[in-house]
Amino acid sequence: MISRLSAAHLRALRPLTRLSLVATLSAFASQAFAEDVPVSALGENLRGELTSASPVNLNDGTRYSSHRFCAGNGDDIALYEFQGPFSARLSLIDENYSLIGAGNKATSGDGGLVLIDPPADQCVTLIVSGQNSNAYGPYQLNAVSAESSTRRLEPGQSILAATDANKRLSFPLSVDDATELEMQLVDASGRLGLSISNDDFRDQALACGDNELRMTTYLEPGDYEVSLIPGQRPSSDLPVDECAAVATTNGQAFFLKTTASLMPEGMRNGGPLSNGDEIIGVLGNGRDNEYRLTIDELAQVTINLASSDFDTVLEIQGPDGEQRNDDSGNGTNSEIDSIMRPGDYRVLVQSFGSGSGGQYDLRARIEPFSGDLTNEGDIAPGEQLTGLHSGTDNTYSLTVEERSEITINVGSDNFDTLLTLVGNNVNLSDDDGGDGTNSRIETLLEPGTYSIQVSAYGESGGVFDISVTQAEAVGRLQDSGDVAPGDVVYGQMTNGQPLTYRLNVDSARTVSISASSGSADTVLTLSGGGLNLEDDDGGDGTNSLIEQFLTPGEYTIQVRDFGNSSNGTIRLEITQATAVTS
Repeated sequence: MISRLSAAHLRALRPLTRLSLVATLSAFASQAFAEDVPVSALGENLRGELTSASPVNLNDGTRYSSHRFCAGNGDDIALYEFQGPFSARLSLIDENYSLIGAGNKATSGDGGLVLIDPPADQCVTLIVSGQNSNAYGPYQLNAVSAESSTRRLEPGQSILAATDANKRLSFPLSVDDATELEMQLVDASGRLGLSISNDDFRDQALACGDNELRMTTYLEPGDYEVSLIPGQRPSSDLPVDECAAVATTNGQAFFLKTTASLMPEGMRNGGPLSNGDEIIGVLGNGRDNEYRLTIDELAQVTINLASSDFDTVLEIQGPDGEQRNDDSGNGTNSEIDSIMRPGDYRVLVQSFGSGSGGQYDLRARIEPFSGDLTNEGDIAPGEQLTGLHSGTDNTYSLTVEERSEITINVGSDNFDTLLTLVGNNVNLSDDDGGDGTNSRIETLLEPGTYSIQVSAYGESGGVFDISVTQAEAVGRLQDSGDVAPGDVVYGQMTNGQPLTYRLNVDSARTVSISASSGSADTVLTLSGGGLNLEDDDGGDGTNSLIEQFLTPGEYTIQVRDFGNSSNGTIRLEITQATAVTS
């Protein structure tokens, strides 16, 4: 049968890469296929069945059934909901056997949607194919009832109509009580945005696959406007498991469904978050509750999440990445306190671990940032500044008057910091030498002026703190060579490559050797005189320490990075006890 396909039909097959490809292969096998399918009146409820006698998809052996609709036979537009005991793939082809619409996924039994708006004087064919070779049984295609036109949208009402390709379509909507409103938009054009707003409020839907938008919002009593806006389809997508299996024809048809539920005062499980909000919510097992926060100017944001029912986790996602907190509040409660720049943020209420949930309290305090921002300029030893990183490097000038041990720390709750220090033959950088993803450089600097640059790993940004501390220099810069008890040296490690020194001991004594770094997890080895010793974290944190009684002679000290990859300054200190005399 495949040999009967024309060249035009073969060309039409090339773009079929979605789930319904297999479902349509057999349909292309005969040019008479579409004409053999009886025409059904658009908008009438339909029944079908997949049996062992149903046509077979040649690629995978699944069965399929077909329904044909023509313009002028029945309603102008119809939305069908698939109901059946098996998972189905839904696809639409035109009179030229080209795929014009396919479900973004298979149905989960009930729930697949097909929006059909045949072009004038043309027909389209809907193919219902089993998800696997065990998919058999009767099914229904139920026409969904909805208004074809309305001047005003009532909560709980649905609309099935068509838009002008370039014209905004708006519906007034009023609520008398605090309401949870769910909206689902099936959009044949794949171009529409969906929003609801009034003078003090605005919320918008997120995309679900190619032809569906969804929104759950929370409304105080008042008057609102629901708008369908061409060319404003959102870029943010919901997870596919939250979306329906949707197939549509081309064109401007749409289906808008609203579902309204009254909420107890002060209780809601999502929606916009504003300064002063004190919200009661209920977290279901295995899911997150999402709130949306819009910041118009640099702000100090504090969000508290508390529950006596479960161990809370609070997460904020926005232009600068994400922040996550488990137990910074009292007990197992959560809190995020951060300076945030303008933008749209998602605030997620989560549970630590799986299978737990319950009632919680969520509080938000959002106030304009009242501190001083220093994004560039001079920084002196002993000074701490707050800056805002917005994509370009923040550059500071540091002047050192005398030979000193200098420590530079950069930290941020908003982004993964990168720190660079250059000048006077010094060129040092660090990513995560501080706590978490913060940065630290510790080194010995000669008198002079140095440039400090703060940047971000990736494209994020936000508020950061930078500080410089200074201590009296007690050592020297040395990457290799001879050392002796009592010495302090600073070596520069590059790409985790080891630093090697020769230790000369002139009399028997106990020697303590320590290696420390703000950027590397040091590993210290000592060999010679019959010894071969190694230490990783015997010092503070990830620093290294070896204490050993040594007889006179020459020994080799080597310092390396545990991961063999870090860059940064290594401080090697050798202290000695009183020599043993005979």
